[in-house]
Amino acid sequence: MSVTNLIPASSNPQPPEREAAGVLSFATGKKIDPVVAERRRQDRELVAAILSGDADSFTRLHELYATRLYRFAVKRLGDATEAEDVVQDVFLEVHRCLASWEGRSALLTWMFGIAHHQICRRFRRKTPIGVSLDRLEFSPPVALDVPSDRRVEASRILEVCA
Repeated sequence: MSVTNLIPASSNPQPPEREAAGVLSFATGKKIDPVVAERRRQDRELVAAILSGDADSFTRLHELYATRLYRFAVKRLGDATEAEDVVQDVFLEVHRCLASWEGRSALLTWMFGIAHHQICRRFRRKTPIGVSLDRLEFSPPVALDVPSDRRVEASRILEVCA
């Protein structure tokens, strides 16, 4: 018995390409996993709510992603305090630039990109000056020869200041 005999004649079956179409990626034209498609839809709704001025939505965004961003930063920086600062800077940047998120990637991916740039900025700030300690010369401070009538006693200056 063939498969076509199992389908009742009264039903109007969809062509196979229609049934399997689902949501397609703009970039590749391939099917997107339904879970990923749902997450992106939720991200778009959350961003729309934040941009409309709903403060609770930004709190929800923080609750969703702060822990993952923190772990990302701690793993790269090795310092919990620095990682907390990075997460704070990421959310400040997200608040400032959320309208520029185009939705081509997941919101979390976009935020990881911001975190990556914040971390790189911190590494650039910590780069030491490239002077070898061997090249630095140490010489003790030299007292200038000052005539005795021009010397100032520290105790006398402190009395005046008090």
